[in-house]
Amino acid sequence: MEMWEPMIQTARSNGVDTIETLKREYLQWLKDTSQEGLAGELKEAEGDIQGAIRLYVQNGFPNRAAALLIRMGANSNEDLVESVASALLRAELPEKAGALFENVGQTERALEAYIQGKAYRAAVELCRQIRPTKVVELEEVRRKSLTTVALPESI
Repeated sequence: MEMWEPMIQTARSNGVDTIETLKREYLQWLKDTSQEGLAGELKEAEGDIQGAIRLYVQNGFPNRAAALLIRMGANSNEDLVESVASALLRAELPEKAGALFENVGQTERALEAYIQGKAYRAAVELCRQIRPTKVVELEEVRRKSLTTVALPESI
């Protein structure tokens, strides 16, 4: 990164026509050297949010993709939301998927993901808003879960 960034800045300040070529080569070099996280950061810095999210998802950084998607407003692209949520679920991060679903207004799917991930505190809070009649049942499931396994939320 130290080698390419100054070159790109110098080219940009001098109006060099090959700036796009330099950026493409730098992005490819990052991918070739297994620095996909930095490649995503580069896309993000350039304002290519969708490109950054796709790179993060394709290369095993679903948490980063979800955080960026939430920060930038996830409602605009349903395909990206689905892609990131699927990656989070594959990575066994259902609580993060639930937070993403909740952020985009897909509360039923958020509730399912929270319950799947045994994130009962978040599930109960959401349930109070969307299904108040199910809160008692969900709190009972949470209580049983806490008595059988010492979870961090029981501390």
